[in-house]
Amino acid sequence: SIWLLGCLQSSPFRASLSIRTTVGAMNFYLSGGVHPWFAVRVVAHELAHVLGFGYQQMEVKSVVRTLTTGGYAAKSGTVISTLTNKKAQEHFNCSSLEGMPLRDEYDGVSRLHSHWDRRRAKNELMGPTVATGADFYTALTMAAFEDMGFYKANFSMAEPMRCGKNAGCEFVNEKQCGPDDHTKFPAMFCQKNYSGTMSYCTSDRVALGQCSSSWNDEYLFIRSSPFGSCRNEENTALHGSRLDAGSWCLDGELLKVDVET
Repeated sequence: SIWLLGCLQSSPFRASLSIRTTVGAMNFYLSGGVHPWFAVRVVAHELAHVLGFGYQQMEVKSVVRTLTTGGYAAKSGTVISTLTNKKAQEHFNCSSLEGMPLRDEYDGVSRLHSHWDRRRAKNELMGPTVATGADFYTALTMAAFEDMGFYKANFSMAEPMRCGKNAGCEFVNEKQCGPDDHTKFPAMFCQKNYSGTMSYCTSDRVALGQCSSSWNDEYLFIRSSPFGSCRNEENTALHGSRLDAGSWCLDGELLKVDVET
């Protein structure tokens, strides 16, 4: 596991107007057993938080809109800054989209946390779950950094993300998943009656897994199995597969596994 802390902030103007982290600390728990390919993604995720990807930073820079609803003062946040909104519209192919939603996460003071919404960006670097998928560094996160005014993004380096790509307004405007989502969006969701013994490619195509729900979300997707990684060369569970840092999971029919004995 890895945790971090932004240690020192500076402001070229008043602190209330512009705060940029200049020093951060990151702790590595090396015995956690995460494969190096995924560990790099975890580090990049945490480093992005140090560099400013966080709700409080976004709130200071006025790039996020927050709505408070319900008896428990639940908060829902959306990054509405110009470039982020443009990149979100392009990714989802929805010109009426008004921003990129953040995940509704709360701590003891009912404060929004700092990740993209899982349903819409499950495989994005700044999604709420790291080390379980590809965690692509997409134009969405790059745009959020540029909109905060501290950085200039090189969008030619942005990684494409299959999840949500050209899914349209119907997908992106629905916050909760429906019972027929696996039919409308089969590349992202799965059906409850999927065989528990069959393995399928995850939506980011870096692992094999089974159809199972997330910890607290009401939708089903292919979750990577403990030994399903296509990129762990030491993985001995995927017989007949070629495994290395550049391997991808591919769908196939009538394939037979030839195991050397």
